[in-house]
Amino acid sequence: MTEAVQRVDLQGRLDALVAFRRMSRSERLLRSPLGTLANSIRMRLFNLLFVLGKASEREARTFFGERMTVPVPSGYGDVYLYGATVDADAEMRLNKFLLRELAEGCVFFDVGACLGYYSLLAAAL
Repeated sequence: MTEAVQRVDLQGRLDALVAFRRMSRSERLLRSPLGTLANSIRMRLFNLLFVLGKASEREARTFFGERMTVPVPSGYGDVYLYGATVDADAEMRLNKFLLRELAEGCVFFDVGACLGYYSLLAAAL
C-alpha cells in the first residue's frame, strides 16, 4: 500500500470514528447495539474501580494499528474504546493535521506527552 493510499485509509477510519463517536447514545445503540452496551458496561465498571481506588490500565489498539496501554476511566477512555482521541475538537484537529502534514523523515517532538499517543501516530506515519 502506497503512503498516499495509507493516509487516505487512515483519514477514512478517523472520520468514521469521529462520526460514530459524535452520534447520540441512542443512534450508537441502534447502529451497534452489542458494542455500545459492552462499552457502556466496561466504562461503568472502570469508573466503579476508580472510585474504589483501584486504578486500571488496559491495552488499546489505535485506529492506526498500534497497541498502547492507557489508564481508564481517565480522559483516555476514547483511545481504549475507539482507538483515537475523538472526544475533543482540538484533539481531532491534531489527529487530522498529523495525518495530512507529517511526512516520512520529518522530525516530531511530542512535548508534554502523557501517554505517547501522538508519538505512536507520528512513528506510524
